[in-house]
Amino acid sequence: MERIEKQFYTTRDIANMFGVTPLSVRIWINKGKLPATKIGDHWYIAKKVLKSMTKDAFSDLDED
Repeated sequence: MERIEKQFYTTRDIANMFGVTPLSVRIWINKGKLPATKIGDHWYIAKKVLKSMTKDAFSDLDED
């Protein structure tokens, strides 16, 4: 059976990848630091966005 690759990630997925809270990820989104799409009450981040970013790009962000 073929494995379907994820094309979008949730704020929780991103938080786990970067070792931060989902709130931090939402703050990044709200500040325009992380492009995302909102569907209903949930934010989704495209895989292609993550490929163009590194953890170092977010090292100066705080949870406010």
